[in-house]
Amino acid sequence: MAAAPRLRLLVTSRVALRLTGEQAVAVAPLTVPDPDARLSGVLRSDALTGLCFLTLALARFDGREDEFEAMLDAARACEDPVCLAIALGNCGELRLAGGDVAPAVELISQSLRMCGQLAMAYVGAFSLDSAATLVASVGEPAAAVRVEAAADVAMQRIQASWWQPRVARRNRLLADAGTRLGEAGYTDAWDSGADLTFHAAVDVARAALQTVAPTARTGRP
Repeated sequence: MAAAPRLRLLVTSRVALRLTGEQAVAVAPLTVPDPDARLSGVLRSDALTGLCFLTLALARFDGREDEFEAMLDAARACEDPVCLAIALGNCGELRLAGGDVAPAVELISQSLRMCGQLAMAYVGAFSLDSAATLVASVGEPAAAVRVEAAADVAMQRIQASWWQPRVARRNRLLADAGTRLGEAGYTDAWDSGADLTFHAAVDVARAALQTVAPTARTGRP
């Protein structure tokens, strides 16, 4: 610490570390769900609702828009780029689920930009998947497959798994794209996307989202 006086660390611990320069801030524990709670009670548990992850994992968005907006506001206020990248992607997924394409495009594109800058492969993979869904919605199956392949490779590299609602959606997207492209076209698109680095995939996805934006503004399919 003495050798790096400008270094700042945020550490969580049950006890004070007793380091020179340490500033301890006591915080209350997060609430946890009652063992007998119904799903609605579980969803209100602080320990499980950070950045609205549980809502996303379950794909249950109805009536929770205010929570997502509050999450995004808090992420912007704390000026933490990691939290903001996550919050932008999560809010983009909320808008996508509600059919609000234009704001979804903007939010997902911002999330991807930050994930690329911060090399956040896990969060970025989910935003790549969201981008692929948007791109597929405007009749660009080859671009969608490329982005999904890149997202899949990113998840494999960090040995992470997709949330089950995303698995079902991805499977539907890829099956439809396979029908549209044919076996050879699908394979070419997948192999092309699988060869992309994470940063290149972010660039490809953000460029593909630009084809969605005009359609979203005009309302033309």
